[in-house]
Amino acid sequence: MQINKILLKITGSIELEEEPVAGKDIILNTTLSSYEKSLRDIQDGSFDVIYKTKPCGLSEIKSGEKRIKGKDKSSNSKKLRGKIFYEGEGKNVVDHNTFYIDVINQLLIEPKYLDEIISNLDLEKYR
Repeated sequence: MQINKILLKITGSIELEEEPVAGKDIILNTTLSSYEKSLRDIQDGSFDVIYKTKPCGLSEIKSGEKRIKGKDKSSNSKKLRGKIFYEGEGKNVVDHNTFYIDVINQLLIEPKYLDEIISNLDLEKYR
């Protein structure tokens, strides 16, 4: 398969704590959660690879000299899904939904991983 272009499609919105400066370019520093990968046939033997993403986590915007913080509106489950998708991409996973379900099921039925995570936490913080 010959790749023609690799495209990043960004959807969604970022809630800002204040207004940007009107008439100025906006520079965005954020983390994007990739939730889908698709191929578009160019009909010449090549394909465009399209990654659909949306903002997640905290964002910072620079508008003129003004720096504006974005609010983190992503749930932890969406962040986890994005992280599992990202890990699957690194392992050449094609069926991301099944991969996600299998990873979550392993976390639920193999509590040793959860026990290891909990044992690394400072439990006094929660008492």
